[in-house]
Amino acid sequence: IGNGAQAKAAASYSITLGNSAKTEAATGISIGDRANVASGANSGIALGKSAVANKSGDIAIGESSSTSDKHTVNGLKIGDTTLSTGVAATNNGTVSFGNNNVKRQIQNVGAGEISENSSDAITGSQLYSVIKATDEI
Repeated sequence: IGNGAQAKAAASYSITLGNSAKTEAATGISIGDRANVASGANSGIALGKSAVANKSGDIAIGESSSTSDKHTVNGLKIGDTTLSTGVAATNNGTVSFGNNNVKRQIQNVGAGEISENSSDAITGSQLYSVIKATDEI
């Protein structure tokens, strides 16, 4: 739907909405002017003008947002000591709210669980509490 919108033949079960939007991968969703789910990015989602989901399972949200390669998670090194992250070292896709030149904040987020096996995000206030407690030691 939209002026110049394209759903490639290989993109089965996909949704494309917007001027020159493209969904080039199966089960992908592209919404917005020139939004694109790239070839091979099955189940990718691109929401916003020129947003691009590049890999399977990736989600790009906001104008000009673009996903990149997943980052590996290593242990945290403090001095000569390496601490385990307590979580799996691989992820199933990325979520991007910007690109190398466009940065966005995520605001008004609830505090995440802090535990050995938690995969929740941590808020600024939680991090501040840790720093404050460390300063008091």
